[in-house]
Amino acid sequence: FIYQYLDENWGALASSILEDKVRKKGRCISIPAPFWRMLWPFWTRDYERMKPEKGFPSGRHPYGDSFIMKKLSSGASKREIVDSYLQIDLNKEVDIDGIFDEDCKRENDRERNLDVRISDYVAENFRAIKMMTSVNHPTNIIILKIANTILGKLYICSWCDDIRDLLADFTRRSAA
Repeated sequence: FIYQYLDENWGALASSILEDKVRKKGRCISIPAPFWRMLWPFWTRDYERMKPEKGFPSGRHPYGDSFIMKKLSSGASKREIVDSYLQIDLNKEVDIDGIFDEDCKRENDRERNLDVRISDYVAENFRAIKMMTSVNHPTNIIILKIANTILGKLYICSWCDDIRDLLADFTRRSAA
């Protein structure tokens, strides 16, 4: 049973309940649900279009931008918003290092009791390798890193030592 941890708020789907049932008959492997805001420093859920509705508990598009929302609230035109966005001095608007530190601490804390951990890998490599497509959606690099780790936990040899080689090989085979 491979799963992302869900706390008690999930009721019958809470990890502790499911693990108790599954462990009697099989193996459980917990994987992370990454959330890295460092590359999206203006990400926000505080956005009027994110109202929950049937089938969309976080709204239809739960990826707001606090900078844009602030500009819209002040009455700025679309052109003014685009112009100001293109002129942003991030260091004056947000504490990128602080966000990175918060992300690292939170992700390390969340992974503390998991079987598969990726936070150190992300923190060490995000400047050179695209790791996330949004604050909570990892790229194939991360998915394959998780898969490789799971294979190791199941005592099945991993596909390759370097996940980038694996992805390049996968891409070549898919294109053929």
